[in-house]
Amino acid sequence: MIETKENIRIWHDGSEKISIDKIYEQYKKVKEFFGVEDMNIRIILCSNKEDLSFFTGLRQLNENTLGRAIPQINLIVIYTPEAIEKNTPKKKDNFLGVVAHEMAHLMYNHLGYSSKIQLFNEGIASY
Repeated sequence: MIETKENIRIWHDGSEKISIDKIYEQYKKVKEFFGVEDMNIRIILCSNKEDLSFFTGLRQLNENTLGRAIPQINLIVIYTPEAIEKNTPKKKDNFLGVVAHEMAHLMYNHLGYSSKIQLFNEGIASY
């Protein structure tokens, strides 16, 4: 199932009710924090480990892997809320925080900062 709101497009398998409005609200908050212009962001929501591994390119997923931002193509790949609870020690309530965190990685990169300074990049995304 593909859903679009403004410049946010999400794909998911339809097994869970996903609020694109809430995802878009996270986008607006993170965009305001970074002061960036509108950018198109695509999000793939995965309901299992196999899909998350495939779409992120990560062969090994540890229990704390909730998703990944791929800044070169403005793509975010993350677990659905239910999959977060099923595959990690986190609760599904963390979903929107994960969305915002991964969006922060994209916007950090969009501003021209290198993702090679991993500790700073993670710190900004976690803020």
